[in-house]
Amino acid sequence: MVLAENKHALRFEPADYWKGRKSERNRTVKMRKEICDVLVVGASLGGVQAARAAAESGASVLLCEETEWIGGQLTSQAVPPDEHPWIETTGATRSYREYREKVRSYYRSLPQASDAMRCAKEFCPGNSWVSRIAHEPKVAHDILLDSLRPWMECGKLKLLTHTVACSANVDRDRIVDAISVNL
Repeated sequence: MVLAENKHALRFEPADYWKGRKSERNRTVKMRKEICDVLVVGASLGGVQAARAAAESGASVLLCEETEWIGGQLTSQAVPPDEHPWIETTGATRSYREYREKVRSYYRSLPQASDAMRCAKEFCPGNSWVSRIAHEPKVAHDILLDSLRPWMECGKLKLLTHTVACSANVDRDRIVDAISVNL
């Protein structure tokens, strides 16, 4: 996978992309080459976990996110996880269970945490009826970033924020290269 194969500046003008955005419509964009085994576009909760799993399996990964924060709606819009009623006992991946435990561990470690919270195996930090693990966006962002950090430090994963994938060249069912723009 090659991201932004063209090394030279180019005039980038996707149809209606810049409409309503702060950036100028006809600006010159400098391109650089990034080579990776796996390109993940969008650092939502699922995108972060996909990038982490690919890096854990040995692939070189490039994770692109349009905003400054990873975590998708969980962090950028403060939308709590949409979970089914049995989430505490079944129907979750290992990585999602680890994430949920890290959220609870963070709140247990706060000086103002009650003894009941510190002793409870399961509790909702946000005391919400919408989700069993409602919590602050910054907490989610930091936990997700920490989960990627080992792979970023060893060079297996690169996170590009303020970056949008805008086109891809495809050969049958394989993406050959993609072009992104840094906002």
